[in-house]
Amino acid sequence: MAYMTSLYPKYGWMRAGWAGVLCALCLLPLSSCTENKNPPLLPARFNVSLFSLSPDGSNIIGNSVPLEMNVDGCGNVSQAQVLYVGESEQPIVNVAFSPEKHSAKTTLETKHFTPFYPQHGIAVHLSLKARAKCEDGRVSDSLPLSISFLPVTSTFKPETGIAATDHFVAIGGINGTPTTFLGCSKDVTQQTFSLVHFDAENNLHSEINFGTNPLACNASTQISNPVNGGPNSGYRWAYTLGEDGRLFAFRLQGKQLVLDAAHAFPGLILRQFSMDSEGNAFVVVSSTKEYALFRLSPVANQARNFVKIPFSETLPSVAFPSPPLLLSGGIVLLPMWNVPMNATRGRLEIHSFTLNNDVLEAQCGVNEIGMPANPCPPIENIEFNPYRDVPMAPAAVLSKDGLRLFLAPADPNHNISDTPYAVVSYELKPSVDAASRHLYQPSLLAGGRANLFESPVTKLSLSKDGRFLVASTDTSIRFLDTTQGRETLPLGKPLTVSGKLYVTEHIHGPQGSGDSLILLNSPFFSPGDLFSKWLFGENFGWPTEAIAIDSPEKGELWRFSYGGSGDQPLNAIAVAIDEGGQMWMRRGAELVQLLPQTTYRNLRTP
Repeated sequence: MAYMTSLYPKYGWMRAGWAGVLCALCLLPLSSCTENKNPPLLPARFNVSLFSLSPDGSNIIGNSVPLEMNVDGCGNVSQAQVLYVGESEQPIVNVAFSPEKHSAKTTLETKHFTPFYPQHGIAVHLSLKARAKCEDGRVSDSLPLSISFLPVTSTFKPETGIAATDHFVAIGGINGTPTTFLGCSKDVTQQTFSLVHFDAENNLHSEINFGTNPLACNASTQISNPVNGGPNSGYRWAYTLGEDGRLFAFRLQGKQLVLDAAHAFPGLILRQFSMDSEGNAFVVVSSTKEYALFRLSPVANQARNFVKIPFSETLPSVAFPSPPLLLSGGIVLLPMWNVPMNATRGRLEIHSFTLNNDVLEAQCGVNEIGMPANPCPPIENIEFNPYRDVPMAPAAVLSKDGLRLFLAPADPNHNISDTPYAVVSYELKPSVDAASRHLYQPSLLAGGRANLFESPVTKLSLSKDGRFLVASTDTSIRFLDTTQGRETLPLGKPLTVSGKLYVTEHIHGPQGSGDSLILLNSPFFSPGDLFSKWLFGENFGWPTEAIAIDSPEKGELWRFSYGGSGDQPLNAIAVAIDEGGQMWMRRGAELVQLLPQTTYRNLRTP
């Protein structure tokens, strides 16, 4: 280094000077050594969340869906949206954020859901998410939020108590007349039961307190349709199936309830109920040893009579009767599963009765040599495997003209245990004395497809115009054309219930309301055995899902699944259709007036 210094003496001071400058620069911040062209590095994503502000959570029934969108980690939000998440993403609504605000509220209305109803259906769960864009260009999405929205006309929420009873029927609603309701109510403090008449605002008009002779309100409590015409016009029956069953005949005079007759069966169990056009009740009751069919009048103090139902074998049996089927001319048919204890085979028996001068009489079938037997046998006797094929009660219904009996499960060969499940149409022909009907020429519905159903048909009902037979298994629903004997398949497949639910009720609208139908589906809490399962649904919870249908050809109109457990009425729903065809729903503690069917159909139609 000495050589270099002596060779270039005039540059020595420069070498020493630059060394000092470099040492000084090293003491400055690193950023001052370079030009600051980029902002500080920020995370690519920030947090976006989307919440439902409805007290109903994700199952919303009302006029709108309130939402809140939160953004964290973004200075100012320059753009925000709520999007539908499906096969593709589709913006639904823009959300306005104020400067330096990190949350904003928005509302989705029926119009925002309308584009999705034709493909996905009304009130099914849709997946939504929020998307926000920062002023610096960063974009983030929220996690998906599942929303079910059923638009309705109005809701009625009482300040205290429940807006509608556990079970209720809707009356009125014709030509603009107000709709009121009848239901069975329990006073939890006094442990008493009453029949009440109330309006949509939960105003009590009248009640009948059953006092010491109570109608025990439970999941099987029902109120019949009124008698239409004749001296007993307007009469209805209120009844509860099960232990020590009781029936009450009552009328509604203006707003006042009038109790006319009460019937109890001490020591007997009320199994099934039907009412004829004159208001007479036909009920099946049983003891531990025998069954009987009673005829009861709605008029107080009028005599009643009954006929015992004989079994065609001596073994102790368990019987599963359907509601009595009432034909013209005072003829009563009673299909019944007869399951002998410890037997390998059971029978589907059809008993027949006649009502002559208000007195029930049994009509006998014939034995092998063509003569009436003693005791009086059923007019039809079909063997089946009881431990595989028996539902809660035989699924049976009469055609609108009363000339055909639809029955399931059965087949033309009467060999139920070895065939798939089906629905059979029996023609009812006059017998020799022309005073009764015999089964004749059974034929399969649905074009002869014996493998139509995957499991036993548990319920059959007929549309008000008689065109369609509604056949449901535990978990699926099919529509059979009664005139052409073929199946009507909306969207090419049967309707199915949601999750682990079971079809427990068909509710048809009044005459003139088209094919309006509500299917109520309930949870099942324990497997039980055949007998306990049949005791009118004590193992079934209260309904938690409703499926509405306005036409079998068009299929599902809307579906609403309530988030409750169904273990009690407040965690479930109930539905009624008034005389004008308007649908009403009790959802938890509130009463809901649904939109007209035509409005829902317009929403479903592309």
